[in-house]
Formats: sequence, C-alpha cells, structure tokens
Amino acid sequence: MELNKKCYYLILIFFILLSAGAIYNLSLRPGIPVPLEQTPHGIRFSLSSPKIPVPESDNSIAAIDNFVVNKLHHVDEIVDRRKIGEEIAIRLSRGQVIHLKLVARNDKLFLSITLILTVLFFLISIFVWHHSRSPGERYFSFTSLFFAFIMAQGWPGIQLPFMVSSLMIIVYFFSYPLAFTFFLFFSLHFPESTASLAKINLQRRIFQIAGVSCSLALIILYYRKFYNSSPDNINQYFEFYRFFRLFIIFTLFYALVTIIKNHHYAPSLINRLKVQWVIWGVLWGAFPFIFLWTLPQVFHIEPLIPEWVYMLFFMITPLSIAIAIVRHRLFDIEIVLSRSLVYTTVLISMIAVYISIVGVISFVLDQSIFQHTSPLVSLASAITVALLFNPIKNHVQHFIDYKFFRIRYDRFQILQEFMQQLENVSDKGEILVLLNSYYQRVIPVKEALVFSKDTQQTTSGKAGLMYSDPTVNWLESFHGDLNDHELWVNSRHPDRIEPQLSLPQKELPACWIIMFSIGKHAWWLLGEKRAENRFWKEDIDLANQMVQGARLQLDKLGYLELSIKESLEKTQAQKMADWKELLLSEVAHDLRAPLNTILWKIKNLQPNIVPGKTAASQPVQGIQEHIFRLQRFIEGLLIFSHYKHGKETLRREPVYLYQEIQQVLDNLQGIIQEKKLKLILHCPGEIRLISEPLLLQEILLNLIQNAAKYSPELAIIRIQAESKKNQVEIRIEDEAGGIPENQLKTIFNPFQKTKKIKNIQQGFHLGLYIVQEFTKILQGKIKIESRTGKGTIVMLKFPLDAKISIK
Repeated sequence: MELNKKCYYLILIFFILLSAGAIYNLSLRPGIPVPLEQTPHGIRFSLSSPKIPVPESDNSIAAIDNFVVNKLHHVDEIVDRRKIGEEIAIRLSRGQVIHLKLVARNDKLFLSITLILTVLFFLISIFVWHHSRSPGERYFSFTSLFFAFIMAQGWPGIQLPFMVSSLMIIVYFFSYPLAFTFFLFFSLHFPESTASLAKINLQRRIFQIAGVSCSLALIILYYRKFYNSSPDNINQYFEFYRFFRLFIIFTLFYALVTIIKNHHYAPSLINRLKVQWVIWGVLWGAFPFIFLWTLPQVFHIEPLIPEWVYMLFFMITPLSIAIAIVRHRLFDIEIVLSRSLVYTTVLISMIAVYISIVGVISFVLDQSIFQHTSPLVSLASAITVALLFNPIKNHVQHFIDYKFFRIRYDRFQILQEFMQQLENVSDKGEILVLLNSYYQRVIPVKEALVFSKDTQQTTSGKAGLMYSDPTVNWLESFHGDLNDHELWVNSRHPDRIEPQLSLPQKELPACWIIMFSIGKHAWWLLGEKRAENRFWKEDIDLANQMVQGARLQLDKLGYLELSIKESLEKTQAQKMADWKELLLSEVAHDLRAPLNTILWKIKNLQPNIVPGKTAASQPVQGIQEHIFRLQRFIEGLLIFSHYKHGKETLRREPVYLYQEIQQVLDNLQGIIQEKKLKLILHCPGEIRLISEPLLLQEILLNLIQNAAKYSPELAIIRIQAESKKNQVEIRIEDEAGGIPENQLKTIFNPFQKTKKIKNIQQGFHLGLYIVQEFTKILQGKIKIESRTGKGTIVMLKFPLDAKISIK
C-alpha cells in the first residue's frame, strides 16, 4: 500500500477525533434499569424487582410507549431514541403499565475498558506503520486503525447533534467491513505472497466490492428505519445485520485459512515463526468474538459472554500480529505455548505426586488420608518429590528442546560439538576444514570454499578436496579491511539474503553469496543453499558464531607460536651473549701469557743496548708502550669477565679521585708527550668516594686514552671533577673532531666499527662497552655528547657511597 506519512497521520487524527466523540456518545446511551430476556412468547423481565410490583409469572412485556415489541432489538430501537433520565411506559401482557426512568446503559468500567482498548489499537497502528517494511504489513496498520474506531463507536446510535452522529454512523458502517477485509489483504501478503499477483488482485476486488456493498446497504437500511420505525423496517435492518455478521465471519475464516497456507509454504524458519504468532493471536482473539458473541446472535440467541470480555480477548490479536511484524524474535511463540504448556503439565504432575505421597504415608501411619497429617509426613513427602523432580526436570527439558525446538536444538548441538572439537585442534588448516564441514551438516550449501594465504590451503565443500577456481586468484589479490567488516554479502545477489538484514555488500565472484573473514589472511565463502532459499538471520548468526570460535582458536595458536618463537630467540640470544663472554675470556687468557713473555724479554734486552744510540732504543720503547696498552686492554677484559661470572669479589674502599686520575695520567705520559697534548685538570683533592678502585681506574683509563688517541697534536684535553648532592661528576672534554651522529647511537655496542683515523688501527670496539658495564656496576651513569668537527664531551656521575653489585 503506497501512502506517505503525511496522509497516514491525517487519517489517524481524523479517526482519533471521531473515536473521542464516539466514546462520549457511548456514555450517553440510555438503557432500562432492569434486565430483559428473550423468550419464545416475547420479552419479559428476567428478575423480580421492587420497582415492578407484579408476580414473576406476569412480567411479560406487551408494548413500550404504545409500540408493540416482541424482540429485544425492538426495545433497543425505542430506548435508543430517548435520553438518560427520561421516563418510558411499559405495558405488561395483563394490561398493567409501569413507568421507568432510563439510566446510563454503560457503566464506568465498560467505558474505561473501551477507552483503553481504543488507545491500544491506535498505538499498535502507529507502531506497525513505523516499523513495517512491506505493503502487507501496512494493511494491518489500517486494520488496527479501523478496529480502534469500531471499539470506540460500539453501536450506531444518535445521541450527539444529528450531523456529527450521521458522520460517525457512516464511518462506522464503512470501517466495520473494511477492518476485516484489510485484515484479509494483510493475510494475502504476510510474510510473503504465496499466490500470483493476478489472483491476489482478484480476491481483493471481490472482497472490496462485497464490503462496500454491505456498508451501503446497512447505511440505507439504518436511515430508513430511523425515519420510519415500522416493525418491518427494523426487522429488515437487523436481518441484514445478521447476514453482515456472516460475511464478517467468512472473511475472518478465509483470512485464517490463507495464513495457515502461508505457514505451510513459508520457505524459512523466520517466516514460520512470524505466521505462528499471527495464527496464535487470531485463534485466541477471534474465538470468543465469533463463537461466544457473534454466532449466538446470528441464531437469535443471547451472547454467551459480556461484550467487554470478548473485547479483552480481541486485544490479543493485534498484539500478537504486531509482535510477528516487528519483534517476532523478541518472544518465541514456541516458548510461550509449547514450553509453558509442558512445564505446567509437569508442575501439575508434581503436585499430584506430592498429594499422592502425602496421602499414602498418612494412611500407612495414621490409617487416614489427609486427616490430622503430621508435619513430618509433609516434610518427608516434600523431600521425596524434590529428589524425584530434578532428574525428571532434566529429561523433560531434553524432550522439550528436542521435540518443540528441533531446528534450534540441532544447531545448538552442532555448535557445541564444533566448539569442543576446536579445543583439541593444534593445526590451522584443520580448523578451517572443521568449520566448513560442521556448518555443512546443519545448512548444506551447493558450494563452499575456505582459503588461507598463510597455510596455502584451499578446501572446497567436501573436506580435503582441493578447489581449483578463478576465485582463488581473486582471493590471492584480495585486501579486505578486517576492522570494518567481518562478512560481506555479494552485491550481485541481494535477493538471496533475508530482506530485513542490513549487511555490508561487496562484489564477489558470481557463484558466491556470503564471504566471512576468518583471520588476517583467511576467508570462507558460501554459495547458494541446497534448499534454494535465502540465507536467514539464524543461518548467518550460526556461521558468525562458528567463525568467531575458529578465529579465537587461530589467534590462540598464533600467540602460542609467537611465544615459542620469542622463547627460542631469547634462548639463542643468551647463548650468543655467553659465547661472546666466553670468547673474550678465553682470548684474553690466551694473549696474556705470550705478552708477558715478550715484555720480560724486552726488559732483559734493554741493558744490552749501547748507550747513546737512541735509534735502537726508540723502537724498543715503542714496542714496550704498545705491549703495555694491549696488556691493559686484556686486563680489562679479564676483570670484566671475572666480575660477570662471579670469579672475583668486588671491593668497597675509600678512593681519592684526584689520586686515581693522576695515576691514570702517569700511565698515559708516553702518548701525551708524543702528541704534545695539553692537559687541564680541575679536581679538588678532598673529593673522596667509596668505590672499587680497579674498576674506576679502568673507566678513567679507557676514556682519557681515547681522548688522547684521537686528538691531534698540540690539542687540549680538559678533565674536570666536582662534588654535587651526594654524587661526583667527572667531565672529560677533547678536541678530537667529534663523533658522527649516526655512530653515537651504537657507540656502546661491542664489535662496532668507528670512523677511520689516519695512523690509528681499528680494534673490536670493546673499550666503551667495558666502560659502560663497569659504570653500571659502580651504580654510575655515563653520557657522551659530540659536536662534529669540534670535539667530544664524556660526562660521568658516581654516588659518593656506591652500593656495588652485579645484576
């Protein structure tokens, strides 16, 4: 039904205003203060009353206000023309005349129920209109609108001004058949049309013509009896109204048959659930209206229930249909009916068992049943029933799940089994095979493909079968954004997915309907279902749950592999570090013995050199200096190795910093004099710290030796020390030209090459590495700043009382 929102709201406001007037009109309807009943011999008072001073056998009514009556609708016709508070004259069959004052026919309870039901029908109409997605659902929105007004109007009486009452009567007679015909139109389209469009249009025209014809006939007959209230006109109106009720019953019955037919041909579980809600609502809501209210009146019998009772039951129908249209997944019709029914039966059975046990025990103990039953008997019976109830409850639960929820039960079982299998899988490829095979057991598809770039595995619908298709080439070049989407629907086949679902679309290869992202480089594609119907929300939810489980297991295996890899890398790095330290230690030991021998022989050779021949003594002195330098380097390696492996204990003793620096400078006098370097030393003699003298000397020796080695001739080396805040700061500044910025980042790393300097041989670059390690042992800090082309500044900081330890 194509109707924009503005037109709908105009119609809604019109009916709301009419309904307000109709309820007010209903409150003005007059009635006789005593009940009447129809008998084969006429109408009589059903009860004696103090206001009617005649015997019960003499209370048959002959006429009212000189109008002969023999049917109840004759009485209604006369009374409805009067006002509340007016008097009417009732002539009994024996000639006695009784004057009665008319009262309000409808009490406050009836009017309140009518108002509540009218408002609920309007709310349901608005709710369905806003949430409807098809023309069939909009038909029901108007069905609710018409029923709201019918409930409010109640009867076609004239108590308001004639023009207002005439408008409400005409709208009432058109709304009555339209409410049921529109419900039929709704049944023809909900949830999907099962007949051809031509057949549906033909049925709509037939019922539209029949409904409008009934409305026009009722309007004509109503006004004819209004202007000429002869018994014939009144009888013709009410006889046609009987026929009209048969038309209403037939329309409702035909709609119910159509709904049941839709349920039979519904292609999916979702549509069947929707239709079940409609069937349930129609049966519960329409049964009292048809069989207990309308049919008795068709056969000239008094209704079997009061009017307000069928109105309350009738409210079930629009509520259940609104749930079917909008929120059918919020409630489950099977849970509402089947499970409640079974559990009620079980509860009644348990009560019966309890009563039986109490009766048997009391009879055995007291020779009486339920008389003076002891509390111990009740307690023993309650415990027995409780022990019996738990296993029975479990069996009943299983029975209900399997019988009444077969489809979901099977899916839950498969999902549970799949999740359990995942826990025992340690191979990524096997996870993908399990995902595909378990889903196929529940929802068979014609084609399925699982592809992983990491494992280079491609699995088709049959587990283990390699799939050769252009799809693989497409997937090889596919780059999906996993952060935005976890599944895509083929934009070429939007009709293969439930229409209400809003899922991201992507142009996939032609044969595939849905594509799921399993991992970073793994995808799962599903083709058309073997049943050749759409993928419903439940199908996609099941696939999503299985994909989530597979993804979590893949992530778990990935983290496990990463952890193992990191552990292996850490072990390998530790082995390399141990190897380096072992290498340093062994090399130092192997070099120290021959160097000591060479140095000893040079010392023995010096006295034999002829005095005055400096040319001979200079090479010997140079060799001796180089041997001293190499020996100091080896000693540093050995100290470092010994301390690292705990072969030598650390000593803590008072150290005067000036004396330590001076001793280092004495050892370096050879290179200082050779390059004619100028040393500027500022170090107060009173600076004293608690430290390890040997390590401190090695640090200072390496740093000052580097400054002297790389400085050009006549350069200046500044050494400054001062005591600040419980620590000593030492600053060594040279003019060696600086260190490039890219080398500063790795200057403390062992086995790193530095820039080449003329006439200076490159070593293993272990000096600064050893300096840094010794500084850490002494709880100190070292920092190097350098300006390319100018020089380098080394800053050391040591605590005055270091807590020396090796970590």
